[in-house]
Amino acid sequence: MHIRKASWLNLAVIGLFTAATTTVIVSAPLLPVLQDDGNTEDIVYMANGRILHGQILEETRDTIVFEYRNDKLGITTKMVLKKQNISKMDQDVAMATSSVQPDAVAENKPKFDSNSTSTVKPGYLDELKNKYEARLASEDLNLPRVYMVPMEGQMGTDVHISFYRSIVDDIRAMNPDLIVFHLDCSDIDDGMMMNQGFRIAMGELELEPGIQDLDQYGLLIDLFRDDLRDIPQIMWVKDSVGVSSVVALAWPDFYMHPDATLAGLDKIWAQAAEFGDDQVSAKMIAAWSAAAKAFLEYGGVPLVIGDAMLDPSKTLMASWRGRDVIWSLDGQGVYMVDGSETATARFTARVAENLCLTRGSAETLDDLMLLHGYREYQLLPGAADSEYKDYVKNWRRSFEGATTALEDYQQHMSWATGNDTLRYLGRAKSDLAKVLSAIKHYDAVKVRFEQIGLSEYRLQTLIMSLKERIKILRQNDRGGGGADGPPGRGAGGGGPGRGR
Repeated sequence: MHIRKASWLNLAVIGLFTAATTTVIVSAPLLPVLQDDGNTEDIVYMANGRILHGQILEETRDTIVFEYRNDKLGITTKMVLKKQNISKMDQDVAMATSSVQPDAVAENKPKFDSNSTSTVKPGYLDELKNKYEARLASEDLNLPRVYMVPMEGQMGTDVHISFYRSIVDDIRAMNPDLIVFHLDCSDIDDGMMMNQGFRIAMGELELEPGIQDLDQYGLLIDLFRDDLRDIPQIMWVKDSVGVSSVVALAWPDFYMHPDATLAGLDKIWAQAAEFGDDQVSAKMIAAWSAAAKAFLEYGGVPLVIGDAMLDPSKTLMASWRGRDVIWSLDGQGVYMVDGSETATARFTARVAENLCLTRGSAETLDDLMLLHGYREYQLLPGAADSEYKDYVKNWRRSFEGATTALEDYQQHMSWATGNDTLRYLGRAKSDLAKVLSAIKHYDAVKVRFEQIGLSEYRLQTLIMSLKERIKILRQNDRGGGGADGPPGRGAGGGGPGRGR
């Protein structure tokens, strides 16, 4: 009969890790460390050389449920092991008596006090405790540790460097063996495109330079490929239509979902045409093309592919010299990749793989890890996924609130006449203050409003103009109101138009 004594550590629920050959289950609360009065244990010898000590809890025809024990760390972990991966099993083996008692070991273990009166943010200690215990639970399993980083939604807002800077420290703390970027950005399917609905009715609308956005994506790539260059990285694309395609191609280890598409760089070309002036458009096209192709060069992609994906007039063909793919824009080759002179080149996963543009196609993370050489792996419980969802939800909610405030501003300006002038000018000023607050809080909101011509500087100018007008009205009429203001567009020569 086994008598169990409580160890220093009861792990919280930290997940279910499934691999091709081994499943690791950490449940809450775990059974405490086994201390056998009879001084016996079961030993499992794995085919890969690992030796596991603990107790066999259950056995079927194909698997065993094994309670792995680590006296050094003071933990137990349930594991489902496939018999095909086991060399042999020894049961009821006499245990060597340790001179270090479990309770004595516990005295030297780090302690996490969730009831601490520290001024750290609520829940931080629990979060740190879970991350630490997750690391301990797999410390001796020798499985490669994988950290997933989502890049999903809308480029420039959902995918913005301001968020990714915040998770670099978390990646460093988790110390993964591999970072996987999961990219799913299809502008044509996004309900919150940059050019949606309303425009600013404040004179001539200036076009967004565009090259600034490419600069931002360059900083994003530098953040991971340079600052975390000591950690191997994979780009895994579910879909990419638009500028996300050049971002994806900046990673040499590049994979796609089987139904993925890589396309949409013609948007850079089309945006340049909006300048109207042929000479200006030509200069912008040259600048943007050079910036976009710099991403491809970083990923080791032939620049002719960038030409074909950017310029609708270019055709693209491929041929082979041994195992090497030779790309051509002059119509010379044996395989037509893009024969249209009115559309840019696009790649399906199958074509990209056949032409060695990617390293393969993977439908699931398990498939991806197997292609990369990992038959077993551990998916780390990093902060990126949950925090990314919160970030996207929060900035979009802030943007919606700001657009409502912008509509309210125009309405209040139209009502700021006669005896109601002072009252509605004050409300209009408050509306613009809400928009300014959202822009300062989220870079993504700032990007969206700059796309429609409303910069932080423009907002501040409008607010200052309203303040001056309100000040003059109050000096002329201490009772509030009285002075007629110009109807409609109001402060400082016109304001934002309405509608989305």
